[in-house]
Amino acid sequence: MQSSISVQEAWHAIDQHSFKLEPHPYPLLESVGLVLAETPKADLDMPPFDKAAVDGLAVNNSDLAAGRRLDVIEEVIAGSEPLGRVETGKAIRVMTGAPVPEGTDAVVMVEHTKNLGPRRVELARSPQAGKNIVFRGEELRAGQQIAEPGTRIEPRHVAVLASQGQLRLLCHRRPRVAILATGNEIVLPNRRPTGAQIRNANNLMLVALVGSENALGHDLGICPDEEVSLGLAVKRALTSDLVLISGGVSAGVRDLVPRILIQEGVEPVFHHVSLKPGHPLWFGMLGRKPVFGLPGNPVSAFVCFELFVRPALRRLMGLGPALPRRLRAYWSGPALSPNRRMRAMGVSLDRGEKTLSLCPVPSRGSSDVNALSQFQALALLPPNTAIDPGTQI
Repeated sequence: MQSSISVQEAWHAIDQHSFKLEPHPYPLLESVGLVLAETPKADLDMPPFDKAAVDGLAVNNSDLAAGRRLDVIEEVIAGSEPLGRVETGKAIRVMTGAPVPEGTDAVVMVEHTKNLGPRRVELARSPQAGKNIVFRGEELRAGQQIAEPGTRIEPRHVAVLASQGQLRLLCHRRPRVAILATGNEIVLPNRRPTGAQIRNANNLMLVALVGSENALGHDLGICPDEEVSLGLAVKRALTSDLVLISGGVSAGVRDLVPRILIQEGVEPVFHHVSLKPGHPLWFGMLGRKPVFGLPGNPVSAFVCFELFVRPALRRLMGLGPALPRRLRAYWSGPALSPNRRMRAMGVSLDRGEKTLSLCPVPSRGSSDVNALSQFQALALLPPNTAIDPGTQI
């Protein structure tokens, strides 16, 4: 392992060690947010019959002229079937979604008709042939592919899948992510810290970040910086599909995580990224299982999740390479001198009429969770480069 690699090299290494999880059947609603691993097909035509697109009168070709007076012989509502057929001088009243009767060549909107009596009407306009009819199979044909493998199921897909009886889908499995915090100084969020203690903010933040990709985050709690208990906690974490351990990955005497992970069979890929914050990031693999050692400070852990963990998580789900979505904008903050590392700086976005500007969120450092709560984006400032107001980022 190199002592430190660039952000781009870290992205490449993570991508090269990422695998899709195997497919698993899910009920339709549980598949939302997951990635399709099969090719669902329609089992019937949509619509399954010629249907009225509006409330109106079903008429045939011989009566497609304004001023025609017709006898209304029947009324068909959605869910019922017509008894008669449309003939010259006759019309059948149909409601939206109802099957149109045999002999129908157009449906005249009710607004374009005039009642002359209980069962007598006059056409106010000349309808075109085929007007206001949705013909059988016009929307979807039986046997037609509904969605492609690799599609991420969204709520917008649910209606068509339900309409075709596709109530169980084969999707790449939802990842189970183990989340463990280390450190003698941290306590559970429901406890009031005393002395030099602080509340553990990382675990719940990481569970929320994992959930934002529709994966399952499991909070394994806090482990002290002690070899035996950490070894047991790591063994438990390694039963999941992806492991996130925050804290204990730097260069201090009590930073035990890399050594414990290697002892448990995790093959190291890299340790340290030329990034601020996030430099101590550790990444390794246990077979096909990604394992991340994240820095302990919450802002650093957040940055590492967004830049490195999220792409790996999306690959497990079958989404393919998925680096952060990039925007170009102009720096509206103060001038910054060059830094040997890439800087990931939390910013707010100012959308002008023609330009997008970035303004740094005031922060006291990588433990400042109040500043973190105000981030709207991360500005990636290139290494060894001075940043002046107006620089495009």
